[in-house]
Amino acid sequence: DSIRIAEALAKQFPQRGNIRSLGCRQQRELGMFLIRNNRRREALALLEQFAEQAEILAKIAPPELPLLIEQAKTYNTLGALYRRANRPADARSAHMKAVQSYRSAIYLKPTVKEWRHELACSLLDASRVSDPVIARELGKEALEIWDSLIWKHPGTIKYRTAFDYAASTLAKPLPEEQAAAIRSAREALAQEPQHPDLRH
Repeated sequence: DSIRIAEALAKQFPQRGNIRSLGCRQQRELGMFLIRNNRRREALALLEQFAEQAEILAKIAPPELPLLIEQAKTYNTLGALYRRANRPADARSAHMKAVQSYRSAIYLKPTVKEWRHELACSLLDASRVSDPVIARELGKEALEIWDSLIWKHPGTIKYRTAFDYAASTLAKPLPEEQAAAIRSAREALAQEPQHPDLRH
């Protein structure tokens, strides 16, 4: 009931960012509750409904900082659900919306280091469901963000941990690169001179 009230208030007063942020947080928390109780299909439907409403309201009034962060968290949760449902295109779209929300928040308040960390996490999540070339570009940006955070905040362990994990993930050969390497090796082998069998 509280969520329905918050939704109604958000529609009635779209300029009131605090009301919109409250409704968003309530929906996201309910979605997380449903996920923890293995009700992912219901969680997905709920968060999809929120995302649709948020995009409509954004056309009426640009979201403020608290709402931008709530939207980003919700889009990332939605992206994770899409990945589990084997819907990579939808997952990438959701994660990239989270990226855009974090970018907008950082533009308004560039001093919050945690948002930069979450932006990098969102970029890495998006890279997991992107084609190889785009995945590398997204991953590269994520690494650059973590590298900057490590340099500015060397005592924060999670930035180094995130950087190391992303670096090890992105270091793996891309499927096409791997296939090209195999083809190249086979071609080189085929071009080697054939030695006569001297056993006879």
